[in-house]
Amino acid sequence: MKRIWKKGVAAFLAVTLATGMVGCTQSNGEKVTEKEERPLIIGCESFGDKFTPFTDDARNNEGVVQLTQLYLLTADREGNLIKKGIKGEKAEYDGKGYTYYGPADISWNYDEGDKITTYTVKLREDLKFSDGTPVTADDVIFSYYVHLDPSYTGTRLLNSFHIVGLENYRMNSTAAEGIEIEPYAVKERLANPSKGLKSGIRTFIREILEEEYSWCKETYKEKRYESAQEMFLEYYSLKKNVKTTEDSVVEDVAEQYDVDYHSLAIHYNGSESYFDEQIEKIAYEELYAEEVKKTDGQRVDHIEGIVKKDDYTVQIQTKGFEASAIYSILGIPVLPLHYYGDVEQYNYEKHCFGFRRGKLRKVVEKERKPMGAGPYIFKEFKDGQVTMEANPYYYLGEPKIKKLVVSQASEQDMITMLKDGKMDIGEISGSVASFDEVRNANKNRELSGDIITSYVVDYMLYGYIGINADKVNVNGKPGSNKSKALRKALMTLFAVYRKTSIDEYYGDAATVLEYPIETSSWASPKENEKGYMPAFSVDESGHALYSDYMNADKRYKAALEAAKEYFIEAGYEYDEASGKFSAAPYGASLSYTTYIPAEGKGEHPSYEILRNVQKALASLGIELIIHDEEDENVMWKKLDEGKLEIWCAAWQSAMDPDMYQKYHSKNIDRTRSSGNFYHIRDNSLDKLIMSARKSEDQGYRKMIYKECMDIVRDWGVELPVYQRQNCTLFSTERINTSTLTPNTTANYSWLNEIHKLEMN
Repeated sequence: MKRIWKKGVAAFLAVTLATGMVGCTQSNGEKVTEKEERPLIIGCESFGDKFTPFTDDARNNEGVVQLTQLYLLTADREGNLIKKGIKGEKAEYDGKGYTYYGPADISWNYDEGDKITTYTVKLREDLKFSDGTPVTADDVIFSYYVHLDPSYTGTRLLNSFHIVGLENYRMNSTAAEGIEIEPYAVKERLANPSKGLKSGIRTFIREILEEEYSWCKETYKEKRYESAQEMFLEYYSLKKNVKTTEDSVVEDVAEQYDVDYHSLAIHYNGSESYFDEQIEKIAYEELYAEEVKKTDGQRVDHIEGIVKKDDYTVQIQTKGFEASAIYSILGIPVLPLHYYGDVEQYNYEKHCFGFRRGKLRKVVEKERKPMGAGPYIFKEFKDGQVTMEANPYYYLGEPKIKKLVVSQASEQDMITMLKDGKMDIGEISGSVASFDEVRNANKNRELSGDIITSYVVDYMLYGYIGINADKVNVNGKPGSNKSKALRKALMTLFAVYRKTSIDEYYGDAATVLEYPIETSSWASPKENEKGYMPAFSVDESGHALYSDYMNADKRYKAALEAAKEYFIEAGYEYDEASGKFSAAPYGASLSYTTYIPAEGKGEHPSYEILRNVQKALASLGIELIIHDEEDENVMWKKLDEGKLEIWCAAWQSAMDPDMYQKYHSKNIDRTRSSGNFYHIRDNSLDKLIMSARKSEDQGYRKMIYKECMDIVRDWGVELPVYQRQNCTLFSTERINTSTLTPNTTANYSWLNEIHKLEMN
């Protein structure tokens, strides 16, 4: 996957959970002036021709789809879930109070005795789909059965949660949930694949290639290829000079791979192990099905843990409790049974759910015209533009703007099109150049003025510098105090150069981050809270390194002196005469290498940090080698394999800050890391992470997560560097800016209140 960074940005732009979504569009270039005739024109970089609510695939145009859909969950500006959506719930943000409404009341309860979590959804009784049909519990039940059907292939993997009775239903046997498949059995099956497994792998490879060919169709011009076929063959063909056609190119390339998913992974991501987890799952499912056939279990025609309580209430039961699970389990759209399903095949009491189990084709075939209970109705996709109309039945009120157009435009063109009256709303990535262009468009030379009004919010991702504790330590003991001191020496220097480097690279488009969590999150430590401390800002004795009166040079000197003391504490031998270190302790080194995906030319926000630290360390006799990787996939492969000492990358944040993936010791593998790239092994940290995961008390979880972040900092394995900002641009001339959503965040965008927006 050559465009891994671009795909990530696309995903971050779509961060929203309730009725919000990020807009997309391109104008046809015609300037319209009459208010009653003019649609709202929203711009986005690209989208394909599929518009289905059954998946969150970034290529599925979810921004457009979400405008048509109604989601069970509603979140406030900090990402807190709104429990009483029907009557509304008040929450404070940035010193101001806001009332949030949602389509449902939600609750959850964990039974310690049965170890069962029960999620309850109570719908408003006045909800309607855009055709006027009432929304009921039957639509919710239908939606769950679609997402949990054995033939479902979308990205919302609800089957990964332990819903009571789900495995029995999926395998159609009452004996299924008692079956266990050992890891060694999966490895043996992969080593000696059956015909069924080979067929499954071929299908998997073909689906990946089809997805990639669709991407090539969207981007080949931008990438300067003559055709999508040429681009696709260069990226994925294992042979040269392949003779093929547009209709057969995917099949022809798929035949080259046969079942070699490792080679596909190298071309896709740079790491041959990239698809291992998915293929292992295919093997697991096959073995599981074989074991089920050997039992005498009875057939199962429904999911025990999904229960319709009344016409507007549904309960979902899961085994155990995980605090973050609710975001997925209740994070689905309510699909209209009468539109996507077959009403004649639905009878809850008789365990019929609107379609034949295992036969979702008829359900998903309406992927070009989504329907739901969201604020807008999908009318047409033509010539690269989506036309939508206001939903008169939208539960928060019919949108004031009756028509909108969603269409493609490059980010480079959006500001110009806004100035020229050919676009009303556009999204741009924050940068010095883009912000300067916006300022120059306004007479007041500000981001908001007479031509353009800007809403700047933080991306739900952050950049960081990481250290592998298994690679950077003393005496082979990653968790020792000496090893921690070594890594703190490096991190103290990296930390002090962040502000100047980030200011130079991003200007106002990014801020320095002190904790590894998105700043608008409810779990983010605040400056006025007890225990808050900037990253790596104390010496080996715990005393503050900096004071407010210090200029940059004094801070650099203080950091260098602190780093020297940390190195000495780690066991490095310091030569007073030369003022440099002459020897490293056993297991450590006088030379370390850091990888950075800067295109081979220093194009990365952390590059200047590395250059400055390189000079600072050289003054102490320690070498920092900067490996500026032109092909970022090479770095990802080495990182995935646990081979890097130090690296620069970014993490995507989630609405619920579950720290299990990044920091729990179970996510370490000596040859293949599955998330804990830092190789941090700390029993106290593991226990805290699991404790927070299983608690319903948000105040307690915030306190525990702060302790977790302090432990990670003490290990010296992660330095938060920056949080980028995304900028939504509005035409001041054509949009009534007083109707824009105030105080937007990464969790709550202007689209959450699009129904209130008005044109001038």
